[in-house]
Amino acid sequence: MYPMSVIVELTVPSEAFELGQVLRVEAPAQIALETMVPLGGRPTPFVRSRDDIRQTFEASVRGHSSVDAITEVNTHKGET
Repeated sequence: MYPMSVIVELTVPSEAFELGQVLRVEAPAQIALETMVPLGGRPTPFVRSRDDIRQTFEASVRGHSSVDAITEVNTHKGET
């Protein structure tokens, strides 16, 4: 047997899972979940958003009861 890697790209409605509910914003927006990073013994989502929705996105995420903190890691070419 040979090791095999599988890459899957899918779209799931935000109301279908908790992370989608956390990342949901009222204004039209596209939020990209890049990966899950193990921090402090639990997986932490690494997401990307456009700068024009950044304030709305951050306020929405901070206001969710499941979120302890949100941290900007980097900005590049109009994305955070």
